[in-house]
Amino acid sequence: MKLFRDVPSTYLFVVLASVAAADRSAAWAAPEGAALGTDTHFLQGSEVCEDAQINSVHPDTNSGSSSKFSVFRSNAPIHSLIRFDLSGLPKDTAAKDVALMMYMVGESYAGMNNPMMLEAYAVATDWREDEVTWRNRTRDQEWQTAGGRYDHQNVLAASDIPALFGKGWIALKSPSLTRMVNLWITGQKPNHGLLLQPKGEPGGPSSKRFVSSEDRDAEYRAYRPKLIISTDQPVNPADHGFLSDAELVRRSLRERLNRITSSVRHFGPESKDRVKSLSAEIEALTTADDAPAKRLEGKLDALLIDLMREVWPGKEVVIWPISPWPQVLPDQVPQPGPTAIATRMLRNEYQELSLAVTNVTDREQTLDVHLAGGAGFPAEKLTLRASYWVEGRGKSSVRGEGLPIMVDDALPRLDEDKRLKLEAGQTRRLWLTVNSHDVSDGDYQFTLKIGPTTEGPASEIPIRLRVLPAALRRDKELSVHTYAYLNRPSTREHKAFTVNDLKAHCQNTYVLNLTTDPKADIVEPADYSEFREHIRLMRDAKMIIHFWHEAKAPRFLANLPWLSDPWKNALRSWLPNYVKVLREEGFDYDRFMLYPFDETYDNPVHGGRPEYQALEEIAQEIHKIDPRIKVFCNPAAFGPDDRQAFMKLADDIAIWSLHFLIFKPGDNPAWPKKFSEADKQEALRGFFAEERKSGKPVWAFQIKGRHNTAEDVNLHYRRWAWQIWHAGLTGMGLWSYNDIRGESGWTDRDGVDSSVIYELRDAPEDIPRQPFEPFMPSRRWQAWRAGVQDYFLLQQVRQSRPDLYPELRKLAEEILDDSANHATYEKAREALIDYLVSSTKLK
Repeated sequence: MKLFRDVPSTYLFVVLASVAAADRSAAWAAPEGAALGTDTHFLQGSEVCEDAQINSVHPDTNSGSSSKFSVFRSNAPIHSLIRFDLSGLPKDTAAKDVALMMYMVGESYAGMNNPMMLEAYAVATDWREDEVTWRNRTRDQEWQTAGGRYDHQNVLAASDIPALFGKGWIALKSPSLTRMVNLWITGQKPNHGLLLQPKGEPGGPSSKRFVSSEDRDAEYRAYRPKLIISTDQPVNPADHGFLSDAELVRRSLRERLNRITSSVRHFGPESKDRVKSLSAEIEALTTADDAPAKRLEGKLDALLIDLMREVWPGKEVVIWPISPWPQVLPDQVPQPGPTAIATRMLRNEYQELSLAVTNVTDREQTLDVHLAGGAGFPAEKLTLRASYWVEGRGKSSVRGEGLPIMVDDALPRLDEDKRLKLEAGQTRRLWLTVNSHDVSDGDYQFTLKIGPTTEGPASEIPIRLRVLPAALRRDKELSVHTYAYLNRPSTREHKAFTVNDLKAHCQNTYVLNLTTDPKADIVEPADYSEFREHIRLMRDAKMIIHFWHEAKAPRFLANLPWLSDPWKNALRSWLPNYVKVLREEGFDYDRFMLYPFDETYDNPVHGGRPEYQALEEIAQEIHKIDPRIKVFCNPAAFGPDDRQAFMKLADDIAIWSLHFLIFKPGDNPAWPKKFSEADKQEALRGFFAEERKSGKPVWAFQIKGRHNTAEDVNLHYRRWAWQIWHAGLTGMGLWSYNDIRGESGWTDRDGVDSSVIYELRDAPEDIPRQPFEPFMPSRRWQAWRAGVQDYFLLQQVRQSRPDLYPELRKLAEEILDDSANHATYEKAREALIDYLVSSTKLK
């Protein structure tokens, strides 16, 4: 996947809110409910606004009419110009305070501690909105300095916070900005507007993207940039939508209080009064300082434990039933119910079982956990884990919503002595994975014993397992792949363990992103040692797909002019030897593909040509050298122009893998560009349906990136296999198995980690360091496998009982309509097993 594809260079820009007299337009009216001073001018709208992005990558491109704007920090930066028409204000207007507010809809940055901050400078020369570019300020006049001429000695304002981790308002305000606006109003200085650029601190690529004043989408009309000018009092951005840090703390405390109280059905009078008092204290909090917040957190901790004691009098530990798939809330009071576990499974599959254990005391406890019984069931086929709380984010990405919460997502194995530590008031989920591969059918009885390490009675949880006289059969046509990069920090030292884990999660297709570099400037001999090492671990793979990093994996391609004779000659010299290495390692033409570009659309690349064109060009050059080589394409846009590009590419593409956006309901309003629901349906039922009829495989891949830990594991991971089956596709992919940027999977604060595994690197100190397990799965990763097994089961029933196909379609539609409900999946699985074991072919 591209690291910064959420910053399309063709439509990044900044909008200018503008000032006008009160009778100029309704655009200048105060928003309903806004707290304004007696002489405050609220300015929002496009009527008197100029805006333009200037992009160093496309120095001659004007972007004056776009609907979003961005500022981009990199070695190829993007700046933005803003200017407000102040001519409608009286010349004697004297601003006491000014705030420019912009609504951010996305950000990206490399490194959790290095987001970009914005700075605003006064532009020194005039420019035209519909003509300005990185190189020119008007069509016929260049900037004195490319990228905009501005007073670089004087920063007028800087963004108030470095990062939002989601959508929300930011405010630019300072005395310097207020003074400059006054000079513009009185005409003492010519109004050439502001230039927004990244703050000058070093750092990797980083961007912020905002709604513009020309945005016509109904969702964003109220979020267009606004300028507030007050002549009698300071401007408080919180009165205009900005959420202060103090309000964020209040919201977080409110959310936690609500989580605690929502788990309790009946409160005693004392508890009711206590909750009411705590709520009042939270609302009275006026600071974001740590000490007051920690004091209130302590009171919430005590409330939780006391409520648990009220609900469970006389108990120290409560064991309660919970399916593996729904979330356990971090402040959830245990719920009563039977703890005995009874399940059935086919041979040759994995089954996940769980229950919750809560410490209802105000002290840490350590419990012994032992699994006994199961005569005849191999012990190595049982894996006992205990979920670990990690930081996640709620469903919303809006600042102040979806606040950080703790999610029991990581699944480390229990210590070898099987001891479970629980902090005061803490819940952890015990997790048992049962592997029935090479296990005889029959009934098995287990007992899970949980008790104190000191003297005292242990709880005994009976587990009854029936292995049915039918085996799950992997579908030979389905290609299962994740973007699992074995050369990245998370897996580099543990390649064999990684491949075995991928196989255990049904992966049979591998995406590689290795280079195969020639030595020095000589095309051959290339160094294939690492490449051979990797693919030897995958000898039984259905296929490997070699990602070429935007057609640069053999690095000589990046160092030679695109399509030049030296470029073509180098490719012609290198490619046959590359294919020879693959075939020597057992990968013939039917078992490998080349993947030149990622998430292809009409993004300009290699001299400004659309990416579709560049893919067509390199695919044709590859096929001139060897027409037997397969080329892979995973398009990310599906409008009419894209379909025209698909048709031109069709003869050179062996397999299509569709971006998950094609299955996302409704119009696509943003990245990589706009396309409608009708466009998506036309692509699916038209072009790609015809490609499937011709015998060409069509796959699809899911992307679950930033802030994914707290998302429902069924809705976003298990569901995907049902979507693929329902669409009749034969390949399913997931971005991403492991972290590729060196960030930590233990927190969602960095906003970029996408992995479904947790490494020991950066793990909390109390995570067991198992020498045989260098990293551990997440509940999300286990849900992904459960979904793949669902697909296998659907196909197996369909092949055994063709008459049941309408019923299977109905079952899949029920899943897709109710994807977050774990009970729906469990009911569907039981129905599929019933269909299978009752099949005449299995009797």
